[in-house]
Parts: sequence; C-alpha cells; structure tokens
Amino acid sequence: PDVDSICAASAYASLKNMTDPENEYSAVRCGPLSENVKTILETLGLAAPVYMPDVYPKVRDVMIVVDEKYQKTDLLNTIVRKYEQSKYSAFPVYDGNDFCGIITLDDIAGWMLDELSQKGKVTELPTIGEIMGDQAPPVDAGDRFEDVKRIFTRSPFRGIAVTDENGYVGYVTRRCFLKDPRYDLILVDHNEPKQSINGIDTANILEIIDHHRIDAVKTERPVFIDAEPVGSTCTIIYQMFLHYQKPISPTVAKYLLAGIISDTLILNSPTTTPID
Repeated sequence: PDVDSICAASAYASLKNMTDPENEYSAVRCGPLSENVKTILETLGLAAPVYMPDVYPKVRDVMIVVDEKYQKTDLLNTIVRKYEQSKYSAFPVYDGNDFCGIITLDDIAGWMLDELSQKGKVTELPTIGEIMGDQAPPVDAGDRFEDVKRIFTRSPFRGIAVTDENGYVGYVTRRCFLKDPRYDLILVDHNEPKQSINGIDTANILEIIDHHRIDAVKTERPVFIDAEPVGSTCTIIYQMFLHYQKPISPTVAKYLLAGIISDTLILNSPTTTPID
C-alpha cells in the first residue's frame, strides 16, 4: 500500500461513519508499510490502518461467547437456570482458574436418560464435572471457517471449545456453520483482484473508489463505483466530503493532503488534473 491508498482508506472510513452511522467502517491495509509511508505518517502524527492479511471468514466470526464461568464442583442446576434465560447449547467449565472444557446439552441429556433408565427418576443432582463428556481438541479463534467446518463433518462432537493466545474465548457448534459469514469491503485506490486483499472472492464488495484503469473484481450484486481520471483517490474522496457537506477534521485533512501531494508528485505528475 502506498500513501494514497493508506490515506484514502482512512479518510473514506471517516466519511462513511458520518454518512452511515448505523454501520461501523474501519480502514485496514493488506500489506506492509514502506519506509516512505511510515515517515510521512509519523511526520504528520497520523495512524496507519490496522494490518489485515486476509478476509477469509474465521472461527471468531461465528463463535458463541458465554461470559459466565462454571466450576466443576457446581451442581447441575446452576447451568439449568442459565439455560432457561439464554438457551445456550454449551457452557465453559473451570477448575479454579483453569479451563477444563465445555459441557453440552448432549452431556446433560445423556446423564438424564441414564438416570431414568436405571432408576426411573432423577434422585440426586450431580456436579458439572461428574457428567462432562469427552472433549474435542480446541480450535483457534483465528482458524478459517471452512477448515473447522470440515472438522465438524468428521467429528462426533456437537460442540468444540475456541481458544486464542489468552486461553478460552468461546465455543462453536454445528449450527454455527450452517451459513457462511462474509466480510463487507470497500476497495479504495485499486479495483483489480490481484492487487487486493487475500480472500476477496469470499467477501461482499460494496463500493469501489479509484482513479486507475478498470479491471474490476466480479461482484454478486450491483455496487457503487466512483472511478475518475484524476491524480489521486484522495481527490475523489475530498469531492465526496463536499458533496455530502460533511466537515473535514484536521486529521482527515492531513490524510487527504498527504495522499494528493504524494500521488501527484507534488502536482507535477502527468496524471495531475486541475481538479487536484
């Protein structure tokens, strides 16, 4: 990513958050910053967009988070009360501060059926730890959606714990994989798939804002495209601020000016126009 693409993404995210407050827009970059870009951003006191290596759907996009911690020594009715409120199908279990695994509704149903078949009734509530079933190896929150979906097709388990570098963060069930999640993307300063982020074929393209030749990605639905023969994508975005009559903060002004000056070579590039 060069200065224009970095600055255009940052400025346009700011504009979109003003014109569409019902959604949240974040600028991301899909490559490393050059020393030139780093120097310009540092000189102007501007933040670089967060690095995002790909937009393949991840486990974290579909996992279920249960904030409560249940201890192995807790009686089963502590979970039953929570289930009445939430209808969760699995619950995290701890031994003190150590994560032990998850207990699922299958574990609870299996225990109840055993009790009924052997005794004809439930005579005494067990602890959670006493009826926890075998555990599948946990998956990572950053694992790809499709990879873990394939694990479920070969697994007898209905629930699998999800961890990250900090430990347990949630769980997934088969139901989590019934529908593929998709990231929503706006492409700025480029429109060709080979120039874009990895996994773009799995995402929803909403808009394209660019000043290069058109060899655009294929989209599943109509998209908004603003492609103009000017010297910088930031020039286009500046005009959009004017169109929507939105204020330009000092920070956004720095982004826009840096993008325009850089991409037009201080207004000396042959691609520079009077609009720039």
